[in-house]
Amino acid sequence: MKQIFLLFGFLILSFSTLFAQKSSAIHSAIKKRSEITELRIVRPNPQDSVLMDSICLLENLETFEVLNCQWNRLPECLGVLQSVKKINLFKNDITELPDGFCQLLALEDFSMWLNGLTKLPEDFGELESLTNVDLYMNSLTSLPKSFGDLSNLKYLNLSINKLTTIPKSIGKLKALESLNLSENQLVRLPENLGKMESLSTLQLSKNQLTTLPSSLSLLGNLEELSVEGNQLKEIPESIGKLSNLKYLTIGNNPIQTLPDSIINLKNLYRLNVSKTKITRLPSNIGNLKSLNTLKIFDNQLTELPASFGDLENLEFIELYNNQLTDLPESFGKLQNLKILSLANNKFTSIPKALFELKRLNTLVLLGNDIPEEEIEALKAALPFCKIR
Repeated sequence: MKQIFLLFGFLILSFSTLFAQKSSAIHSAIKKRSEITELRIVRPNPQDSVLMDSICLLENLETFEVLNCQWNRLPECLGVLQSVKKINLFKNDITELPDGFCQLLALEDFSMWLNGLTKLPEDFGELESLTNVDLYMNSLTSLPKSFGDLSNLKYLNLSINKLTTIPKSIGKLKALESLNLSENQLVRLPENLGKMESLSTLQLSKNQLTTLPSSLSLLGNLEELSVEGNQLKEIPESIGKLSNLKYLTIGNNPIQTLPDSIINLKNLYRLNVSKTKITRLPSNIGNLKSLNTLKIFDNQLTELPASFGDLENLEFIELYNNQLTDLPESFGKLQNLKILSLANNKFTSIPKALFELKRLNTLVLLGNDIPEEEIEALKAALPFCKIR
């Protein structure tokens, strides 16, 4: 396989090397090597018609990359490259795709980070070979209805765009495994979202969502869900049906209570409920036996339930910036706990349960009104723990 690289104004070819600074020389070099399968253009490189036309002579090209070149357009003839499987347009100034783009029927991997793309062609769904689409940090406001025709799509990243809606056709993406819609302007999601039966990762953080679709509970293969930084006032009880969920992030929402059904998430490994308005945890939270990491800082918790000590696999807890005055006796059963932050609560003495945490290596008590002699006594009881 032969590769060609345009780097710092020169042309570099593997197997044989030719240096050229003029576009005509580049054109000539490419024309003689129709067997080239990979082309990478790296900054800074001029964008001119000769170079554009030359690219379209590479009829066997499979990988085409333009990286950090400040290009503002692609060759209009790009659609003739019927062998192209991968396109990477990292960090350019491209705002739209050429008319023939959707003729690239062999295209499997399309990545276009950090451009100014404002729309996709209406016939984008004709690119049925696509398995990966990564359009991170562009200016998309909508998706074409045909998007749902991408039947082989597995990975879709649309984070940091300007999307306000998602077409209902997205529910047709049966093969999709990972969907990232974070940092857009979405206020609602289509109800048929739950039809994406292969979905294992769903990232919806930093939008303007006020509710979640009830069909979310149908995503039986979902392992990771992030909805932090929205306007959610509640998490639906149906979330308890996501039996394979391992990572749940629902922080930075005006949530006042957690659904009792959350205790049914037997495989939950990491839970982040920070920066909400919750005042209590479900009484049976101890049922989350697989939980390893719990972040519930910046809330209004005044106490923890007695079952808290049943979270026997917990290693990391952040409880700072709450209203806690004591810990339940069962807290001492958390023998796998390694890192615990209780800073900025309302403790006036050391909770007895802390003396039992022999494997603890980091404990933060700053911002509490605890007598210094009690802290010294705890340091003596836990000599291998860094306490501050």
